[in-house]
Amino acid sequence: MIDFEFRSLDNGLTSYPALSVSPVGLTAYRLSVDANGNSPQKLKGIKPPEMNLEKGFLSKKGQKSIRNAVYWFLYSVDKNIIIQGKGRKKVGFFTLTLPSKQVHSDKQIKKECLNQMLTELRADYNVKKYIWKAEKQENGNIHFHILTDTFLPVIEMRDKWNRIINKLGYVYEYSKRMKKMSGAEYTALRIQQYTKKHSKKPDSREIAKYLKAYDRGCNEKWRNPNSIDIESLKKVKNIGAYIGKYMSKEHKENEKEMNAAQKAEMKKRLSVEGRLWYSSGSVSKMKNLIIEAFEPEFPEFVDMISDVKHEKFLYETDYTLSLAVPVDILYKRGYTSIPRVFFDYSKDVFNGFQNSEFEKEKPENKTSGQKPSEEIIQSKFDFFEDLPKTKNLTDYH
Repeated sequence: MIDFEFRSLDNGLTSYPALSVSPVGLTAYRLSVDANGNSPQKLKGIKPPEMNLEKGFLSKKGQKSIRNAVYWFLYSVDKNIIIQGKGRKKVGFFTLTLPSKQVHSDKQIKKECLNQMLTELRADYNVKKYIWKAEKQENGNIHFHILTDTFLPVIEMRDKWNRIINKLGYVYEYSKRMKKMSGAEYTALRIQQYTKKHSKKPDSREIAKYLKAYDRGCNEKWRNPNSIDIESLKKVKNIGAYIGKYMSKEHKENEKEMNAAQKAEMKKRLSVEGRLWYSSGSVSKMKNLIIEAFEPEFPEFVDMISDVKHEKFLYETDYTLSLAVPVDILYKRGYTSIPRVFFDYSKDVFNGFQNSEFEKEKPENKTSGQKPSEEIIQSKFDFFEDLPKTKNLTDYH
């Protein structure tokens, strides 16, 4: 159970509760500071998550960082994407692949191809915010999942990417290989790919598509491979969770069933060289709001928790207690202090973020420099001892 008392530690630090607020929920945790109010955790020089130079694979911390970045990204584009699942046409989510065997380093492909693609997206489609994630396919080829603040036309995107990667010869090599393939061989290959992905064989209508695709490829002399996949969000209910999970997943095989040589081969084949993911400058500034226990808004979190009727919204570990309810929903339920501070904070982060649905005045109980006594705060924490524990782990702090 998380401890909500103010404590003086043996190492000279003072430990007390704090609250981390994101668009999708709130998490209470403990913060330790020295006599100057500095947190040792902030003095370690931890690299910014948007740089994320892991050793080939995302760490658990990196996975959490990219999921949080996705939530902030979507909230900044249109808060209704997070709250109601609406506005999904305002974002683009797609995957860029290589149509032939990778023969250049990951760094060279990112430098010469991915960077140029992003430059052209900014110039031609006014893309201002984006997140990309590099990952390896089973065949060892690198591919990129990209989230943008603009919905993009698939055919134009495909033509751009094919032109760019052919600087390194990838479309040429694809064309040379496909010209040697018969219609029967092509259809058999597509059936194999479909069966592996969907765990079932394609029906006759799907096979008919393969025959048409083969004829089209022959007519185009196989110079226009389908090297981009647009991820459809039409039937996705929780877009933030879907994209966050999609971009943070690791294509890592089951190491428990491997010997040392197999593990080494797998890591060499699936590890990504250099940067694993990146968020554009405006996105990288989107960090959770921190509210410490002595700030006047903090006690409202206690009221929120005490009003929770369903345990599915409450996530607890030994060190954290989270309320998985979006801030906007909490505001509509009548809570004002924390949501209003969060909205003001969001406006600053988004450089003038406009949200006309919410009142502009400061919370009435917001007083500069006034700190409630530890006794008052402690009395608000007493009920935590009676809260039921859940088996879920938090992802929000």
